[in-house]
Amino acid sequence: MVLRAASRGAVSPTELSTHPSATTRTSTRLVRSGTTADARRLTVSLTDEGRRIVGHIARRIRPELQHRFDAIGLDRVTELLDTLHAFLRGGVPDSSEQ
Repeated sequence: MVLRAASRGAVSPTELSTHPSATTRTSTRLVRSGTTADARRLTVSLTDEGRRIVGHIARRIRPELQHRFDAIGLDRVTELLDTLHAFLRGGVPDSSEQ
């Protein structure tokens, strides 16, 4: 999921992380090592080769994912995606979201 997000363009490390303190530690290390001058302006992106690999992986797993989604039905897939979105936002869906 992280690679797919980065394959769509440069993103901030915060957008790629569900653990802010780990992101802060990594950014601080990059600044200290001289890799970047300002952790607040740090972005992550893939190389052309990285984008090619992510595309290849996506094409390989998409049919199996589609098969599994088809097997559990649209309502359950929607519920799964809603729950994942809530989880990534740091919360849980309330009964009104279901």
